[in-house]
Amino acid sequence: MAGHIVSSTSSCNAVSSRKIILECGRSVEVANFNVTGDEQTFTLARVFIDTSSLGSSPQVKIDFTTLIFFEGESGNDDIDILLTFKLNRRCGTADPSVLRTWQYRKFFDAGSNFGDLIIQESFTTLFCDNQECPDGDPREYYVEVTADPAGTNFTNIASAIVNPDGSAFISALAQC
Repeated sequence: MAGHIVSSTSSCNAVSSRKIILECGRSVEVANFNVTGDEQTFTLARVFIDTSSLGSSPQVKIDFTTLIFFEGESGNDDIDILLTFKLNRRCGTADPSVLRTWQYRKFFDAGSNFGDLIIQESFTTLFCDNQECPDGDPREYYVEVTADPAGTNFTNIASAIVNPDGSAFISALAQC
């Protein structure tokens, strides 16, 4: 079978014994950045999944999507925005750990002769977690967005909102 790896040491190796669990998470908050403020972090969405019934070494796929909306200040200066997204996992009651980070960056050169700049686009990530969860289940996965508007993350940004409609989507699909 192409693309299928079977490990003889895993309890998930028999195709006939495969189980699948799907959990849909929820949007948590709108990230409305104060464009003159210091570093800000917002939790966009979270999902809980209990993989204890799947045996050892389950694989968990996380799907996340949201909208990014920002306005650039009109003028003759460059416009630049940098947002950092983090996928975190908490096993049981343990402290969370960062599984992956992604950066969203848009730069518009002042020489482009644009007037008011309004951008709205989607941001989507996929991640497969096949690491053991040493502190047990349930697993909590959540996505945060961070930016430092007063630092170097925003240049000539009038407003920046992630998850403006409060409908960020996250789901977890686990398989043994």
